[in-house]
Amino acid sequence: MKILREMVLVLLATVYWVGFSGYQEYTSDSIPTAIAQPVNQYNAKNAGEHATWQLGQTVTVYVDPNATAETQTGVNNAIANWNNAGVVHLQRTDDVNNANIRVINGQLADPHNIVFGLTQTKQTSRQINSALITINDQAIAKYHQRDDMSEQAYTNMVCTHEMGHALGLNHTTPGTNSVMQPGTDRNIQPYDIQRVQMLYRH
Repeated sequence: MKILREMVLVLLATVYWVGFSGYQEYTSDSIPTAIAQPVNQYNAKNAGEHATWQLGQTVTVYVDPNATAETQTGVNNAIANWNNAGVVHLQRTDDVNNANIRVINGQLADPHNIVFGLTQTKQTSRQINSALITINDQAIAKYHQRDDMSEQAYTNMVCTHEMGHALGLNHTTPGTNSVMQPGTDRNIQPYDIQRVQMLYRH
């Protein structure tokens, strides 16, 4: 069982890294029109962990009304977690057209359906202008018991991980006590708060 768990974690880490490389285009066929129309292409890779929002900026977060209750709660949890860092102020909004970050549910381009989330940012130079987070609720519902976690606790963790990417953080190296570790089974850590503070105050 331990060997199987380690194999799954290695596979997850590999898929996470692949999922955050290159570019990906979305159309209104794959994303609800109201969400797709403001931004059609996102850079799916954080550029060397240098791009950020403006320090102290209020960053609005819109969650698709069709997203699961677990995702809605998970986003609220992620907002509270990262607001503790004091670098930006994340705030929920019901106005999709003026949202900085949009969150939806959906399956990802993964034949095994074990990629739990994907964050894509649109940026100019070193400033993030918008972000799209996709939470794979079906994969979470299927695999959350792997780490002896409830579906809500696992969704909270995935949402916090993806929101970290939306703030500009890359993955940490395997073995790091961090929510940003690929295939992590933990929520936000003091290390994550320190890391995002350093990123925004470089």
